Amino acid sequence: MQRCTFLLATTALGLGAGCMPVSNYHTARTLGAGESSWGLTFSATTYSKEEVDETTGETEIESVTLPGVIPEVAYHVGITDDFELGGRVAPGLLYGELDAKYRFVQSDGLHLAVAPAVGQAFIFVATATIVRLPVLATIELHPRFALNAGVNATFWQVNGADSEDLPFTDDEGSLTTMGFSLGLEVSGETGFFRPSIELSRGVLGDDSGGEPFQMATVVLHMGTISGREMKKLDEMDRKLDEINDKLSWRDRHKPAP
Repeated sequence: MQRCTFLLATTALGLGAGCMPVSNYHTARTLGAGESSWGLTFSATTYSKEEVDETTGETEIESVTLPGVIPEVAYHVGITDDFELGGRVAPGLLYGELDAKYRFVQSDGLHLAVAPAVGQAFIFVATATIVRLPVLATIELHPRFALNAGVNATFWQVNGADSEDLPFTDDEGSLTTMGFSLGLEVSGETGFFRPSIELSRGVLGDDSGGEPFQMATVVLHMGTISGREMKKLDEMDRKLDEINDKLSWRDRHKPAP
């Protein structure tokens, strides 16, 4: 493949990551206040691009599939019942990201949220600042089973990529992707399991001279949640206190024999 695939393949394989960080691994549901979660994200991405054969003039679709050899690691904590903070690292790409999630709708099993994020990656001689904005929707089909969907826009600003083999002919360039994701979530009291698929279209460079390409990513995000056990214990203590208060009141107002 040409410059697009060269960047993606050599960067990922050379650093051991396999593919770019996934665009979305979230659900629209948020952690409760005081709760926290750890998660691992596994993925495999197929990159495809239309190429014109210089000899025949025919258009061909070239593609390459790259697995995420090293999983991403994510951590989040609930600040309020509708707002959480966290981030993730993708060790293979030397990528770190901070994000926030705000749930602005919760009604009859429907959750809507936004999860803006900003990150930094180090790619060979280049560095990349990455800004992404997923808009998320979750529909609860069962207390333990939900459908997740989202749309996502991501912008990469790359600096220092001065090699002629990279997709930027000067010392900086850009990569813009837009797409959507669809997946399922199976969850319990202390863990969750989220398989999904993402379809995106990207453009290397500006709109006039950019190189478009497509991405299809299979994602598996799984993790654990802590803090809910203490909430249950606190709720049990509260109920026991209420029962004791009622019994004490009854004893104080019991008629004399």
